Amino acid sequence: MNQVWIEALGKEFKKVLNTFQYPPLTQDIFTSDVCKEWRSILSGLPASDEALKQQMTKRLLKSTIVEIEDMDQYLLFHVKFAHKGELYQAALKLANLTWGIDTLQYTGKDQKNRLIWGVSITLVFALLIASWLLSQKLTHQTSAKQTSPALETSLSTSQWWDDEQFVNHIDVIQQAAEQHGYLLLTEEELETLVDKQVQDSIVTRLAESEEKGDQQEETSNPEESETDPDKETVELTIQPGMTSPDIASQLVAKGLARNEREVIQLFRELDVDKQIRSGTYTIPRAATYMDVIDILTGR
Repeated sequence: MNQVWIEALGKEFKKVLNTFQYPPLTQDIFTSDVCKEWRSILSGLPASDEALKQQMTKRLLKSTIVEIEDMDQYLLFHVKFAHKGELYQAALKLANLTWGIDTLQYTGKDQKNRLIWGVSITLVFALLIASWLLSQKLTHQTSAKQTSPALETSLSTSQWWDDEQFVNHIDVIQQAAEQHGYLLLTEEELETLVDKQVQDSIVTRLAESEEKGDQQEETSNPEESETDPDKETVELTIQPGMTSPDIASQLVAKGLARNEREVIQLFRELDVDKQIRSGTYTIPRAATYMDVIDILTGR
């Protein structure tokens, strides 16, 4: 998987479409057969095909990318989304600048919903504590002086909490929650935290997979390597007239890339073929694909 696609993992599908200028996703991907199939997998879908198309197209645009596969003739974007407390993964096919739905499968319960439910319980617990603290404070005040009509009204309604009361006493609630080892988050903060954890997990797994692949290549082909593992940099010479396949072959031979196909694909995606200049370059062995491109193009 090239560096550009790795950066897309864990991000919202709609944002990736706009960032990398892929064709827009429309309701046309939902044919009658697709609508029938999705109704057999997902519960609670609208009876009308038009309503289903509109609802699920929005759901896919807000979904999160978990994997991108290059199938030579087309690309497969694997995205995840939640529906009725359950997680599903759909494979969206991009061929000839046209989107289509390849597969849809159930992947498990929505853990985020469980987490939000846990936070909701925590909020209720914090509210109860805050209510008790507030009632104790009010009781102490009324013992020192006669209770005013306004205070009596406050005491009689202290058990009922609306949004305004919650905001007015948020400091007391936060303090009570912290004393009991809880952290209060807004729904937006919680979603951001969960999405970041998912993205970090995906990137970590990819990095570990690439590291294992590099170790296997070094073990299986020790005599084919033209580089000295003790050196921290590699010298790369680009001759005038070299093509993308020639440069890709050089990068693989110097140990700066895993295979030629990835390099050629990345050059094509970033449109840097004609920006690479001839000459001899000193490149760090730990350089990423984007680092190598920046060095060869003089960015």
